[in-house]
Amino acid sequence: MAWPLQLVTILLLASSCDRSAPREAPHGTLPLPATRPASSGVVAAPTVPTASSAPSPVRGPLLPEVLIPGPTVKVAIGQSATIDDVVTIALLGVLSDGRCPSSVDCAWSGEATLRVSFTSPGAPEGSPRELRIFGGRNAQPAGKNNVAPLQGDRVAVLVSLDPYPERPNQTIDRTSYLATFAVIPSGDIPRFNEALSDRVVLAACLAHARSAGHDVDPSSAALAALVKTPGLLPAAIAPGALTDHWVLRVPRPGKADLWLLHDKKTYRPVRDVVVDAAATP
Repeated sequence: MAWPLQLVTILLLASSCDRSAPREAPHGTLPLPATRPASSGVVAAPTVPTASSAPSPVRGPLLPEVLIPGPTVKVAIGQSATIDDVVTIALLGVLSDGRCPSSVDCAWSGEATLRVSFTSPGAPEGSPRELRIFGGRNAQPAGKNNVAPLQGDRVAVLVSLDPYPERPNQTIDRTSYLATFAVIPSGDIPRFNEALSDRVVLAACLAHARSAGHDVDPSSAALAALVKTPGLLPAAIAPGALTDHWVLRVPRPGKADLWLLHDKKTYRPVRDVVVDAAATP
């Protein structure tokens, strides 16, 4: 039987729209793990994505505010602030903001471009410079695009720009932008990045633990530690987990330890595993 031409056209259009529509999730929520672990004992080893797995899409920041190591300052558009008597930072404008919205899965994180000036004490006002910050999280390490060299072998690092876009085509009031800068010695960039990365991961993991209903209290969170040595992983976690994931151990007094796996590229939780303390190396 021949299909009517109009019906065929409608079906093709519907199929095309379904493939192109972005997947949205409620703002401010963290994806829950595929399965809930038991409240005690050792669970089966989680399924950890391998190198052949399709890369996860990028999403906006899923993290609470991260404590940034070193002295920092927040600057609004049209305002300036002096940090550590080293430099006065003026935010002249946000030229563009194309960061991936927090409610949408994106193939690329996007970026925002800022115009900033840096003026040393007693010196003429510095020339405007453009710095860029990428989407995907709310605190970024010092890199090529978000660092400005200063006098005295120091650098200014653009570590965050708030607010973060929540929806596609969202218009953010320019008066509400706040840029956070850190000023550090240029030689301290590796240590700054490592400390910031650890704090971002810690915040992401603990936020996920709370959203997944785990009883993580401040005292146990203070004892949480990132595991960076394969030999310290319990048998319930795949030995290769550290290659593509951060692993965080959260001791819980009187209960089995909570281990949290997060993807290194997206900061998304991959799986939470409850492991009896007797099974931990």
